[in-house]
Amino acid sequence: MTAPSDFTERPYHLAATYDPTSGISRIYIDGEVVATSAPAFGAVRTGAGTIKVGSDGVFYMRGKVSGVAVYTRALSQEEIRREMWCYPV
Repeated sequence: MTAPSDFTERPYHLAATYDPTSGISRIYIDGEVVATSAPAFGAVRTGAGTIKVGSDGVFYMRGKVSGVAVYTRALSQEEIRREMWCYPV
């Protein structure tokens, strides 16, 4: 799953969801779905672990992250649109 790579013009709200019931992952940019797919590596693991934001340990995002939230369920598109206004840019 890929999303547009040119995020240099302005701030963006990014969100990703995974629904374990359907096995579907979605990427949202500014509240709009830009990519949908079944996970390439099977189910998402649960439990203790590390979540990396802005880096995979080798490559690093250019820019700043103003807020991060992790939920125990997949948010709907409407919920993501509401949440994107909670973190000031």
